[in-house]
Amino acid sequence: MRSHSPVGVAQLWIVRIDAWSATLMKYRVELKPKAEKDLKALASNDRGRVVERLRWLEDELKGDVKRLSNHFPEYRMRAGNWRVLFEVVDDRVVVYRIRHRREAYR
Repeated sequence: MRSHSPVGVAQLWIVRIDAWSATLMKYRVELKPKAEKDLKALASNDRGRVVERLRWLEDELKGDVKRLSNHFPEYRMRAGNWRVLFEVVDDRVVVYRIRHRREAYR
């Protein structure tokens, strides 16, 4: 029986990570004028949370993202009590609105 060395496992792990990271999709986040206005109107702590989540969208749409049915824009991301409403167009994430959760889907 052949034992596996930790170095071999580590090398395999690095190869898997490199192969995986080569397939990551990078997105460019664009804010529509209403979304910029919504963002400026937020309290500073909420604004910071939303901006952090917008940065997550640049890497493979990370975060609490859900595709909405029968709604435009077609995606939402949660950031605390705030919802970022956006759609994906090619390599861009176009943010239309940033709304409070009770107003987001009206």
